[in-house]
Amino acid sequence: MSTSKRRKVSASGPPVPVVKRKWDMLYDQCVAKKGIGGEFSMAELMNLDVTGDHEELANLCNELLSCYLFAPYSRRSTLVYCTRSKEKALK
Repeated sequence: MSTSKRRKVSASGPPVPVVKRKWDMLYDQCVAKKGIGGEFSMAELMNLDVTGDHEELANLCNELLSCYLFAPYSRRSTLVYCTRSKEKALK
């Protein structure tokens, strides 16, 4: 899957492409699917098709955990990730 690109307007000239990071894409898809507070297992995250690699997905989840956009929980002895709002993550 290729990374999506957005155009950012530069004050000095034509638009400059901005590459969206994969962990941003994962977070956005999670929020779109279940909203803030939605819980996701690794299998559900893998089904979002941001990456097909389990190790890369684990690294993306760790990035979201380090930014406080994901919170880890244990449900029936299984690790799940709960999405947090960007406002709460900044606090």
